[in-house]
Amino acid sequence: MTSTDGGSSKYITVFGASGFTGQFIVQELLSLAKEGTLRHQWAIAGRNMAKLQQTLERAKQLAGFDDFDVDTVPIVIANSSDSNSLVAMAKKSRIIINCVGPFRHHGEPVVEACVDYHCHYVDISGEPEFMERMEWKYNSRASDNGVYIVSACGFDSIPAEMGVVHLKKAFSDADSTLTGVESYMSFISGSSGFTANQGTWQTIIESLANANELSRLRRAIGRKEIPYSQFGPPKRGSVFRNPVDNGISVPFQGADSSVVRRSQLALYNLYNEHPTRFNPYFTVGSLFSAFLLVVFGSLFLLLTKFTFGRYLLSSYPEFFSGGFFSKRGPTLKQIRETSFSMVFKGEGYPRGASMDQSRPSKQLTSRVIGPEPGYATTPICAVQSALCVLEESLPGNGGVITTAAAFSRTNLIERLSSRGINFVLEQ
Repeated sequence: MTSTDGGSSKYITVFGASGFTGQFIVQELLSLAKEGTLRHQWAIAGRNMAKLQQTLERAKQLAGFDDFDVDTVPIVIANSSDSNSLVAMAKKSRIIINCVGPFRHHGEPVVEACVDYHCHYVDISGEPEFMERMEWKYNSRASDNGVYIVSACGFDSIPAEMGVVHLKKAFSDADSTLTGVESYMSFISGSSGFTANQGTWQTIIESLANANELSRLRRAIGRKEIPYSQFGPPKRGSVFRNPVDNGISVPFQGADSSVVRRSQLALYNLYNEHPTRFNPYFTVGSLFSAFLLVVFGSLFLLLTKFTFGRYLLSSYPEFFSGGFFSKRGPTLKQIRETSFSMVFKGEGYPRGASMDQSRPSKQLTSRVIGPEPGYATTPICAVQSALCVLEESLPGNGGVITTAAAFSRTNLIERLSSRGINFVLEQ
């Protein structure tokens, strides 16, 4: 490991800072530093000194922080394939924000170094197999060492997780119990449209190509049953008109469902909270869009099963995603013009009412609204999650835990709201 730092301070370290998402996390830290609200020293880490220096210069410009001296930010050279460099990085850090994916290939060595050398860890993974494998292998060691390992601290899956937490509190304030939630996600883009970076595309390819590994892992672990109430949210088809705005929606195939399920079990075990069923959906806008999604999705799934198919998908992301992913990623204009909305339709019962005799009689709706998901919302979520770990009280003494289990009793929702991700209870 090479570093510009010669002192003994410990940092918030952004690992993978020169990557496409990492650069925006650096920009978010610079924005907080510019405002004077960042009380911690921080560093950036990655494989290439020149690229890391360029990242700092670019982030300084984007944050509008002309007076900032980039030479005051320590630069650490670390590589996920070099365990000694990861150990040295962990020793220098209070917490690492890991942006280096796909996490199934590059994440575990970072987690292991953090667990063994008493450094907290958050990441922006949306890979259920990686997250559940880390919990299975490292939870006990992390707890013994007083280390918190928290994955899915980006758009996967902070809005979903904290959206359910927010709605649970609204039901509790109304002297009721939340038992089921449907979420409806939509993206709003400007005149230049919306594009995501190829790194996310590659992660999706590998996750689907290795879906059997998740099934085998769950069989090995023994998936625990969750004591849900008898009546869940309505059954929906593969394409349907949603109850929010009568738009066309489809089941959302991301990590949110898996992460929220694990959190509901954890919150039940930690606080005896009644578990909430969670069914996420994505609103596509029109039947024609849904048709294209089904066609491209079916072709995508088929191609992930074969080596040559995965090569084609990796080589031509724009074609196989209908332009949604590209090797270039989004422009700054696209990022600035894009936002997201997640509507949460919750149902439950007045406190003390029987949950076994009839369907839920209490309904509330909330909404999470924020800026562009991957490169504006994700950096805010990752940085505020890291600050929560350092500054607030989390359950237990450490461990590999989900986002809602970690942050449901913290001020994360208020922190996110102060950065432009708003949680609103609708009347």
